[in-house]
Amino acid sequence: MDLANIEQFVADLDRNVQKQNARMRLYEHGGDKDLSCMTGTREGYLRFGIELMKTGLATPAETKFVEADIDYLFDDGSTISFTTFERVETIEELDQDNYEKTWGDRIVIYTIISILIALPILAIIGLITVIRLLL
Repeated sequence: MDLANIEQFVADLDRNVQKQNARMRLYEHGGDKDLSCMTGTREGYLRFGIELMKTGLATPAETKFVEADIDYLFDDGSTISFTTFERVETIEELDQDNYEKTWGDRIVIYTIISILIALPILAIIGLITVIRLLL
């Protein structure tokens, strides 16, 4: 199947699967992103797939980001949302260097460094105290 046929197929699906009853809910259960759940109507799953296929077929502008029309799918009970759709030609193009460290990331690093510095100092103080008690 060539790209033109795929685009026609997706356009046909887009025309024939109604948005009317298309609803999805994405949420975490158990308080962990590893325990995420996706619930949806039949039309919701079909429309979600169609919108993702349209995103895959879209031509990115100067950036690698493409627009996806999925906001109408998700209800107010969704705790997970998709805000960015980036299309790349190979997975190696994913730029992990764009990750911006937050203050929470910095606190974790400084806490670990502080603990690693404090442990040997406390061990030496404890050893000196024990030696003084024994003498």
